[in-house]
Amino acid sequence: MKGIGALFLGLFFWLNFTNGHAGIKVGTVMFYPPFVTSANQGFDIEFIQLLCQRLQQDCKFVSMDFYQLFTSLKSGEIDIAVGGITTFPSKRGYIFSLPYLLSQAVFLVNAGSDIKSINDLMGKKIGVMKEKDNGGGVFYDYLMKHYSGEFQIILYNNMEDQITALSEGSIDAAFTHGSTAIYWEQNGSGRFKMLNKPVPIGNGIGIMSVSSNQALINEFNEEIMKLEKTPEYVNLYMSYFGDE
Repeated sequence: MKGIGALFLGLFFWLNFTNGHAGIKVGTVMFYPPFVTSANQGFDIEFIQLLCQRLQQDCKFVSMDFYQLFTSLKSGEIDIAVGGITTFPSKRGYIFSLPYLLSQAVFLVNAGSDIKSINDLMGKKIGVMKEKDNGGGVFYDYLMKHYSGEFQIILYNNMEDQITALSEGSIDAAFTHGSTAIYWEQNGSGRFKMLNKPVPIGNGIGIMSVSSNQALINEFNEEIMKLEKTPEYVNLYMSYFGDE
């Protein structure tokens, strides 16, 4: 009987070891093109699906507003977060994978607007997506550093609210990812235009997690480096960013 008990005990530990991160919970936003365009589409969604396949892991996506990703990581509701996340130096326990895309920012305005340059935005309302549970974020911090006190900054919980506010004239410009602005130029029925050339922001786009998941991020990093060298990655990249 002792032999059978030891066998079952060994099997229990083996299953737990081999399953490792079985059922990885991936937090993401509901809509943030071109990174997330639906529950199963968008560059980040499909990129993570490829990584999970290579890791032989079952990854489940959990949708929420951008700022909720931070608290959900802290609480353990999700294991990692993706969706156009610009990496940044963090002292709050957040960690990031290797960047897999460049991160750039741009002002997006209504095509029929009289605003022709950034100087025309002085004193105007600028919409920024709320990126942290306590407000602000990388894009907010950029504006505060480079244009402190020159804009009225309005925070929005998600991309839908931000672009609706711009369309309705509640704000004069949206400060967002360069790739997101290009998406709206191409898919917004001619209603939007970029005001400036995209400028670098943050350290690139990557997977976010918390320090207790460092081993998991290391696994993703290994697969990111391998995947980026494959035709599969090139095809995925070109399907979303080929026109940039």
